[in-house]
Amino acid sequence: MAPIHDTDVATERWEQDSWRNLELWEKVQARFQRNRVRLFILFGVLGLLLMTVPSIVTQTPKWDTYQVINQVAMKIIQIKSDAVLSYKAIRMEITDIKTGAYEIKSSDSCQSQNFVNKEEGTFSFPSENYLTFISPELGASIGIPHLTLSFCYDPKLGADYMNTTGFAVIPVKDLSTSRLDRISVLSLSGESAEISYD
Repeated sequence: MAPIHDTDVATERWEQDSWRNLELWEKVQARFQRNRVRLFILFGVLGLLLMTVPSIVTQTPKWDTYQVINQVAMKIIQIKSDAVLSYKAIRMEITDIKTGAYEIKSSDSCQSQNFVNKEEGTFSFPSENYLTFISPELGASIGIPHLTLSFCYDPKLGADYMNTTGFAVIPVKDLSTSRLDRISVLSLSGESAEISYD
């Protein structure tokens, strides 16, 4: 058997220590790499979120007008079904364009002058003085003809208008700037008042 010298033991310990240091450094390097990837993903997601904020801010009023128009559509569908079930003409009239207040009345026909009050309510606007219905006069001046603030449905004769009519909602601040891309329009066509969105 060959004698073991101190230098041989020291060399072996040095080699083992260098392997341990190398393995430790590989673990540290892998952790740095994982953290770098996580940081890159985090900044990517944060950048995408920051890029979507302007479009969310500019499109929120459009989504709000669409929600109000959708409420009007649901109310018209309810009016049509109530008219058929009660066999009476039912009229909905928006009484205040700034608050969305409306009245629903019933009578024997849409041409009748004596309507009986059936219901009063308000379409829910997200906040006060934020949205408004567009009157027929304002609609004609901005290029949206055939708007109305009332709708009557007679189960015997159908809707009380000719061709096409509709309701429209616009953010109040867009009236002063003449910005028309955030208007939501509910179109009603034909005797059965078929609903479509614009």
